[in-house]
Amino acid sequence: LTGTCIDWLRTEPFPFAGANVCVHNADPANCAEIGADGVFTLSLATESAINLTFEGAGAYPSIYPVGTGSEDIAWNFTMVAEAAGDAVIQGFPGVEAADETKGHMAVYAAAGDLNRGVSGAVFTTTPETANGFKYFDNFGLSADAEASTFSGNAVSPNIEPGDYTVAATAPG
Repeated sequence: LTGTCIDWLRTEPFPFAGANVCVHNADPANCAEIGADGVFTLSLATESAINLTFEGAGAYPSIYPVGTGSEDIAWNFTMVAEAAGDAVIQGFPGVEAADETKGHMAVYAAAGDLNRGVSGAVFTTTPETANGFKYFDNFGLSADAEASTFSGNAVSPNIEPGDYTVAATAPG
């Protein structure tokens, strides 16, 4: 797997060089360092479903589910600076601050080449998260939006640790 990480705020130069990406709970550990260009390479078994964790160098700790096939694949991952992530969480309606004992779930509904968000997508989880999802509009988090806008993004902050199944429904 070859991955390319980008900064959510598109900061130049890439601010997370030296951060680590690891296969979650791999034994033995399977990690790679992210280079100054945002690129990393991991050797993975074919036909596997794994979770990748991203940590270090000022990045908001993140976990991404990834499925591999029988051919080499390339994925793009968006990384968020801890300060930017905290600002988003603190701006979440009804949430005063990020709770360090809990996690945050950011989701993205894409169409086609993964660079085009889906408008009108509604996300749900099983089990439900305490704060539900809030959706982004042109200016950031929207207190009123009930579905994704062109960005396709939503976030649910301060969720209890555990396993969640995420579903997205979209018009058409």
